[in-house]
Amino acid sequence: MSSLEAIVQELRQSSARSSAARYALHAVLAVAIWTVTVSLVARLVPMESTRTIALAGVPVAAGAIVIAWIVARPRPMGLMRTADLRLDLRERLSTAWERRAESGPLDEALRHDALEHAARVELSRAFPVGWRRGEVLVTAAVAMAVVALTVLPNPMDQLIAQRRADRTAQTHAATVVQAAKNKLAASATPAPVDPQVQKILQDTQAKIASAPDPRTALQSITPAEKSLLSLSDPQTPARV
Repeated sequence: MSSLEAIVQELRQSSARSSAARYALHAVLAVAIWTVTVSLVARLVPMESTRTIALAGVPVAAGAIVIAWIVARPRPMGLMRTADLRLDLRERLSTAWERRAESGPLDEALRHDALEHAARVELSRAFPVGWRRGEVLVTAAVAMAVVALTVLPNPMDQLIAQRRADRTAQTHAATVVQAAKNKLAASATPAPVDPQVQKILQDTQAKIASAPDPRTALQSITPAEKSLLSLSDPQTPARV
């Protein structure tokens, strides 16, 4: 190596490659854990947008890992100490780097000795590219859990489907009442009871639309029928 700065640059590149591989695995693990968490919650609580929530967490988890990777980059002294330890350089690099700005009688000899020994080894071996066995096994296990939760049926899907059907039925009922109101308003021969009928229909429509379930919506129809039947309009009984 021509200089200590060149050694730092090579070690930094090797460290970046090595840590990128590890943090990429961490990103996969984070995304898998998030997906498993959302899937488990969706099996306990009815969630209609499970896929959207799961996908929304992917860039967040990946972004957090990228930020952690950037923040955790080692300083030059950390790179030198790691290289000394893993390449058996006996603190030559870290000592030379620490005294790089000094000009004492032994400083030049220390730098020359560090450069000479660094030239004999492959510096990239200080930061090998690879994954720890434990991390790989954990990631694989969580990924398998994601696949299992995706393939197995979710008991909440039936409940969600029923809720959607209920909302559709209530919307249809409210639409039918609205059509009756429109037909009454378009009549060429209005009757004295028409404003009262319109008010009853409007109130019923609002109760149907805001009902928490079809049973409650149906319960709001009976009082409306009684109110309509109580109206007196001998001239136009068909309206009631």
